[in-house]
Parts: sequence; structure tokens; C-alpha cells
Amino acid sequence: FYQAIHALDRRGHLLRVYTQNIDAMEKTAGMLSYGVPDTDRLGHPDCPRCVPLLGRLDQMTCTLCHTVVSSSAFLDELAQDGFPVCVRCTSHTTSRHRGIWRPNVVVSDQKQPTLELVLSEDEKLVDVLLAVGVWQDTHDNLSGFIAQLSQAVQSRARDRKLTSILINSEAPAPERPEMLGLFQVCLELDLQNFFASIVEVAYQEAVVDSNSNTMLISRYANEDEDCPERELFLSLPPWHFPSP
Repeated sequence: FYQAIHALDRRGHLLRVYTQNIDAMEKTAGMLSYGVPDTDRLGHPDCPRCVPLLGRLDQMTCTLCHTVVSSSAFLDELAQDGFPVCVRCTSHTTSRHRGIWRPNVVVSDQKQPTLELVLSEDEKLVDVLLAVGVWQDTHDNLSGFIAQLSQAVQSRARDRKLTSILINSEAPAPERPEMLGLFQVCLELDLQNFFASIVEVAYQEAVVDSNSNTMLISRYANEDEDCPERELFLSLPPWHFPSP
């Protein structure tokens, strides 16, 4: 999945990825630049492509002075004593009035002015919204963000073009009919199988087309496998997407 998204980015087809994950797994995957961009960086090459909508656990924020630091510096303290006191906070002199470090995540209905500015800029440019693996029980802020982008793309759609698509492992719950109303098409399928089928097509084309951007490599099979050697493919940027 991340390879596919990365390929779209390299071909200039990706405006932004908004993720509901708070574990920064997209950052760990290393495919896309990650974070909430400053508004003055919008449109610049170094502007983050992947934006965490609900915050990120790999960062801590002081509740008083709002300094942001990496969570890794506090792993031991978090395991032993709960949230640590901010030693950088200079707003007060007594420790009982200092802020504490808390995970940099968003609680329900919490305002995010910087993120809202980024969204307002992106909705002017986005032409297709693809929502993948959206939680059934969506965060209040998340459903608002989806609605904002969905309305933007559908308002500019021409000739019945599909501009808002949902791919989920299960259909939206009956108690959440508003989710269905946000998308023109809702596909109920397994995400990994979906992209695996694309991978299989890339593999088959690479077998017969030496100019394919998918390179075949070989590896030895395990001892319990019948075939002593099999061909595998190694995906190379810009991965397998047809040229426009």
C-alpha cells in the first residue's frame, strides 16, 4: 500500500495523505515526508505529504509551555511514574505549577487551527478523494475533515467522473449512514488483497515486457518448497502505474 502511495507521489499525482493513525507508522515506513506542515510551506517541495489528523504518539507536548519533543526521551518515565513534569517550562518557578508532558494526540472536538488551514488550501486543489480503511466509529474531527474534502471534489466533478471513493474491509455500519453519503462509490474488499492483485499484474507484465518498471529478481526457495528457485519481483520507483 505504501509503495503505491509513494509511486503516486513520485509521479506528481499525490496532493496529500491524511492519516487517522496516531502511531506514526507512515513515518516508520519511510515512503512519505510526515507531519503537520506550516502554512508557509504549502506548495514547497519539502512540505510533508502525510499529515496525521489525530496527532502522533511519537511526540510529547507540554501542557503549559507547549514545547514539543520526541516521546523516546520519556519512555522510562512513562513506564514508571506516569506523565513526567516539563523541566523546560519556565512559565512558573514551582514544580507543582509546571506543565506535564502528554502525548501529542487530539481529543474529541479539539481545535487544530494549523491543520484546518492546510485542509482549506488542499480542498482548493484536490480532484479525487480516496478513503482507505476508515474506522467505522470515526473521530468527530475526522468525519468533518472527510466531509470537507468530499464536498470539494464533488463540487468540481465533470461528466459524472468518480471523485470520492471509499475502500473498506467492511461496509459502513447502518448506524453511520452519513458515511455513505460522503462517497460516490463504496467498495467492500480487503485492502492488501486489492493491492496484491495490482502487484500480480505488474509481475505478469514484467515477465513479458523487458521495459517494465518492475524488475524481476531470483531467490532460493525454502527447503520445504517444491521449486528450488522462483522468480520474485522487486518494485522500483515509480512502481507500477500506467503513464497518464
